[in-house]
Amino acid sequence: EPKKQTVQNKVRKSCDPQINVEIVQTPGESMLLPKFKNLDSKSCYANASLQCLLSYEPLRSALASCKGSYSLKSIAQQFTTRTDALNSLNVRFSLDPKYSEPVEQDAQEFVSHLINKNLALQAYTLFSQKFTRRCNTCGYISDSPLSRYSVLQLPAVDNACITRLLEDLSLWSPLDGSKCESCKQGQYLERTEIQNPSNLFIVQFMLWTMAVDGSRGVKNTQFQINDIPMTDLSIGDYIYTLHAALFHHSSKTEEGHYTAIVRLGDKYIKANDSYITESSWPEGSKDVYLLFYRRIQ
Repeated sequence: EPKKQTVQNKVRKSCDPQINVEIVQTPGESMLLPKFKNLDSKSCYANASLQCLLSYEPLRSALASCKGSYSLKSIAQQFTTRTDALNSLNVRFSLDPKYSEPVEQDAQEFVSHLINKNLALQAYTLFSQKFTRRCNTCGYISDSPLSRYSVLQLPAVDNACITRLLEDLSLWSPLDGSKCESCKQGQYLERTEIQNPSNLFIVQFMLWTMAVDGSRGVKNTQFQINDIPMTDLSIGDYIYTLHAALFHHSSKTEEGHYTAIVRLGDKYIKANDSYITESSWPEGSKDVYLLFYRRIQ
């Protein structure tokens, strides 16, 4: 009788002296990315976000050698050695008290908060946006000062393609509720220009409608975008290719689950907390929420 193939369990001591982590590679799993623990069943937003950020090697190296932000530095170093399943709890706790609560958080808010608190992250992700307004009656033009952002927000419209969404930013669009400060009668048109694009360029799709009180309403669960992942983007004077994506799996904002897919060469590696597997890209990029593009030229 042929011998059955077995998988050897490897037990190592984790960074937390109270926990022994059993690192098991089962058939179909990939070791191209490290595993992340989800001990409170609410860490998926942080785990998926850190997979997308730390799998970008130049950023990971910068974080691993930077001063301050010990929790980020430590997890960047562990990401490289991969001796244990990683734990995002220390990063969450050190960032803001609200992330220490065992409740689901928004991944985009977590990523933006991380970037705002860390100079190394800012050096790799911040870009500038310039907003220009023009009156549709008198032609008066007003330019806003350059503002720095970590995430570019794009609408989740039907039959979308990301190249068209980016092109639409430079087109004049009506600014609802505006009134020209010069003639006091006309409405403003507005267009956006991206300047100084970052090495790692992050895009967010606005999947949720906004309620009157500013809270999130209904998620557009039918949103699909069809020119990802193979389409490279031209942003400013640079070319970008997809590095990673973060997905939100639920129709409700206050619950659900986050996963990540990281593109490594011609492979797509899905990171679902402690389950790391080779995957195919989901049809229509279903449930995609954040995209991470790396500059290639």
